[in-house]
Amino acid sequence: MARDELYHRFAGRSDWQRNNDGRFRTLWRHCRALRRHCYYTLLLACLCAIGIGCVWYPDSGGADFNLDDVGRPPRHFPLQWFPLADNPWGRQFNPQQRAPAKGFDAYYFDLKAPTRLVARERVQQIFMEGEAVRHGIAPNDFAAYWAGTLHVPVAATYTFNLQAREARVLLDGHVVYLSESGAFYRQNRSVTLAAGDYLLEVESGGNETFALTWQSE
Repeated sequence: MARDELYHRFAGRSDWQRNNDGRFRTLWRHCRALRRHCYYTLLLACLCAIGIGCVWYPDSGGADFNLDDVGRPPRHFPLQWFPLADNPWGRQFNPQQRAPAKGFDAYYFDLKAPTRLVARERVQQIFMEGEAVRHGIAPNDFAAYWAGTLHVPVAATYTFNLQAREARVLLDGHVVYLSESGAFYRQNRSVTLAAGDYLLEVESGGNETFALTWQSE
């Protein structure tokens, strides 16, 4: 029996009909409404996934979503929950992890020559403005590293307020803040700390203006 004799057309069964060239016509190829519905469903699922990711993972992606700005309570985590820093700058400039009891040791260098220290000084706060011009380095290539001691008299939650483009804040080697967006913005980050002294390290790259402050709750 010929192959065509085995094939029967069923009225209303578009998924078993043939095209004019004899090929089978599937429901996906035949039904434009089905394809449109699947595309819209996929688009809606992607938008929902992006929205959920922005709420639960505010540091992912270029935009930084701050829960405090929309009236919701910030999430507080103990320091042990934060990851350890990978290749910290202190390994190059402060291998002994020394920090003054008061103030901060500031190290300045050029990102094009990261192993050569340009200048070092003792400062009272982590703030920078015009340092790149003062040391003759292009602002996009200027980098700074601060090391100091954070005194925590009693257990409390500390909120760090950062104004920068690209920076990293470390407490005892744990990364409590990381920004690589390339756009200048303000961001708050909270961490729960037990009483004691902590090594506070701050890394700033490509920032003309930089400021870090903190307060306890």
